[in-house]
Amino acid sequence: ESLVMEVMPGDIFLLATDGLYEYFPDPDLADCCRKFETGQIPHTLIRAANERGGKDNATALVARVESVRVTEVDPGEQVKILKRIPLFMDLDYRELVQLGEVTRFRKYEDGDPIVKDGYEGSDLLILLKGKAKVVKLEQALAELTPGSFFGEGGLIEPGTRNADVVAKGKTTVMTIRRTDLFRLLDADAIMCTKVLWAMCRMLNRRLRHTSDELSWIKSLQ
Repeated sequence: ESLVMEVMPGDIFLLATDGLYEYFPDPDLADCCRKFETGQIPHTLIRAANERGGKDNATALVARVESVRVTEVDPGEQVKILKRIPLFMDLDYRELVQLGEVTRFRKYEDGDPIVKDGYEGSDLLILLKGKAKVVKLEQALAELTPGSFFGEGGLIEPGTRNADVVAKGKTTVMTIRRTDLFRLLDADAIMCTKVLWAMCRMLNRRLRHTSDELSWIKSLQ
């Protein structure tokens, strides 16, 4: 099970066995966490528990929040967005949270280029807020809405973009860099396997779609 909560710099979390916390009312625990440095809290509490009886093994783990990463979206909502991307649909909650920690956000004004035709690219981009249009040779090919993603081919093999993507109004884009994704996959074999299988499915679907189109064109000749 996973627990999601809001935290602030300075928040302290205490994990303790019943051999420790049964000797302390909550106010005493809170007072100890405020009075002592983080590294001193476990030793102080365990020593006090032993002095008050120490009938059971006592274990304490303390963590203090030093800083908070501010994102454009709630972490739970970010997980839902990433889960809708075919490459990441097999990842579990923990893996999606890890992925969310390496995402980056960029804001664009109306008419700003998000992707430029012919420019090198290796990032996956997800439209978070606003709209964008896909343009090729000054012709609009498609309109993108929140949740749309593009550039996933660059994750597999970096190459030049084959169309412009231009912001329509104020737009926010969530970006996953190829280097950041591969660093995660290098550290987690199970996560790597899931993403690789998803890539295989995606490439297979595109290959079948291309084959169907070629067959249809051939039938017209």
